[in-house]
Amino acid sequence: MISLFQQKWKNTFEEKAFTANERCGKLTEEGYQAVARRMLTPDRYYHSLCVAKQARYLAQRYECQENDAYLAGLLHDICKDMPTDAQLQTILKSDIILSGVILSQPAVWHGLAASVFIQTELNIKKTQIIDAIRYHTTGRANMTLLDRVLYLADLTSEDRDYPDVDNMRKLADISLDRAMKEALKFIVADLAHRNQPIVEDTWEAYNEYIVLSDDTTETRRDERRDVI
Repeated sequence: MISLFQQKWKNTFEEKAFTANERCGKLTEEGYQAVARRMLTPDRYYHSLCVAKQARYLAQRYECQENDAYLAGLLHDICKDMPTDAQLQTILKSDIILSGVILSQPAVWHGLAASVFIQTELNIKKTQIIDAIRYHTTGRANMTLLDRVLYLADLTSEDRDYPDVDNMRKLADISLDRAMKEALKFIVADLAHRNQPIVEDTWEAYNEYIVLSDDTTETRRDERRDVI
């Protein structure tokens, strides 16, 4: 059973709504906003704008490429309102290998699908943006600066109102890696509490961060910048 919005999305997409200009991979911010607005519910579109804004803020703070951060934030949930079968079909068009754990967790599919979608439908080819979107729900080992900026922008955008969000915003302002460590600790504990499987990339990210002390993370990691 799909929602009325998902049926509308399916009809629009099947009518090949994207123009040649939209598929060029070189739209303005306003152009990509128009694409996102058409693909998402109003609430999801607003969330995406908030994440894009926060990603740009964190990018400025930590010397990440600002335009890449904004675009990754804007498009990170571009497939979130697709029916899950369409998300899976999108992923299967790529060379992404799906483990049994990932197949059991449809909640993470939209990030994988979006990383494929922006390549095949919008002709975005920049690896840093593709990877940041792919891993924005799971994390991974050896996360790039843009990976971390997007992951935390999604958790700390101005529309978020979960109980500990103010603390996460403060941590993200102080240190991306301290914020990542706290985020992963919470996520792994929450999944375990709910008896949910934990995908391999999340485990690897958690294991990497949990062995680092708070006063060594930024020194060790923020020396590595994304290639611009």
